[in-house]
Amino acid sequence: MTANSVLNSPTTTKELAAKVEQFRFVMLDSSGKIKHADGSALPYGYVRQAAAPESEEDSRPSNHVEHALPSRVAVTTYQAVVSVAIDPTETNFNKGNVFKPGDKVYVGADGTAATTAKAKGKKKPVGIAERADHVGCVRVNMFHPSVLVADSLEL
Repeated sequence: MTANSVLNSPTTTKELAAKVEQFRFVMLDSSGKIKHADGSALPYGYVRQAAAPESEEDSRPSNHVEHALPSRVAVTTYQAVVSVAIDPTETNFNKGNVFKPGDKVYVGADGTAATTAKAKGKKKPVGIAERADHVGCVRVNMFHPSVLVADSLEL
């Protein structure tokens, strides 16, 4: 029997289960494809760009050139500081003072950043606000995945 080590690249390319918007937390579905995180499970990572899955109805000949959203997306899966869109249902969303530096950040609707856990699943924060929010986004020091799964960690 042989054991092959697996390279854990900080960014991995994944296929999409559903359209994703830029600056969102994402999760894996049961087929290993990416969709917006909903707070019911730990996020798999974060995406910086919008992308949409290819549909069979939209299949084109191989020589067809079209500029559209990519059907695969790079997912940040490591501890990093990232800009995340803020859940528009948050109090003071339009005023720009939802998060202060050091605030805990949770997954909100559609993979956005929220001040509290919205879903019935995991109640752990996924990061800490690095600075105050600005123009609908907040810079989040996203926790390393090992921190997210540590049950003994009190945050």
